[in-house]
Amino acid sequence: MRRQRAEQDEQLSAQQAELARQAEELDEAEAARLAEAAAAERLRERLQNSSAELTAMTLRLEEERRKAEETLTLLAAAEAERAELTAELQQQAEALS
Repeated sequence: MRRQRAEQDEQLSAQQAELARQAEELDEAEAARLAEAAAAERLRERLQNSSAELTAMTLRLEEERRKAEETLTLLAAAEAERAELTAELQQQAEALS
């Protein structure tokens, strides 16, 4: 009976040790899973921030393009006016000659 009890105790100790080992493995796996989830969340945040930054840059670029287009339009108008004034001056100079 004592021998049987000792075997049962030994078996119980072995099972408890195995259970503790498995619990430790699960804790490690859970910690790894949580670390992966945190890393994935940081990547999502970076992607979201990058997307917002890209949108802001695109808007700034579009505004600069609009300003450049406006400048070119004004430059073309000034060139046309200069050509017209030059022609008028030539006509006046010819009329005076």
